[in-house]
Amino acid sequence: MREGLAAIVEKLRSHMSSPRGWTPAEEHPPVSEAMDFLRDHGPLAHDWPNWRAGADLYAELTPERVATLDRQTTLLLLTSLAREERFCDGAWDRMFECGKGMWLFERWLELTPAT
Repeated sequence: MREGLAAIVEKLRSHMSSPRGWTPAEEHPPVSEAMDFLRDHGPLAHDWPNWRAGADLYAELTPERVATLDRQTTLLLLTSLAREERFCDGAWDRMFECGKGMWLFERWLELTPAT
């Protein structure tokens, strides 16, 4: 699983540093691949309506704060944005456009042990 995640993170890094700048998920496969990977390997069940702290945490997210997140919280934040995409078109793209998506995927990779 770590190898697959590392490949996704590398593709996202290349995409983020592209001279073309940011492009939406439907125009660039790594962003869509990231969501697919999360769906396959992220948390399956959670009490989403009662996880209000997640919205506050996401709103105040900085690289320094991301560095303190545990694996579960990192995955919950990513999954909550993937779920939001179903109801608010563009949420997943905005997460990457502002940098938070990259920070969270890099943190997920850091917290994933090699097998």
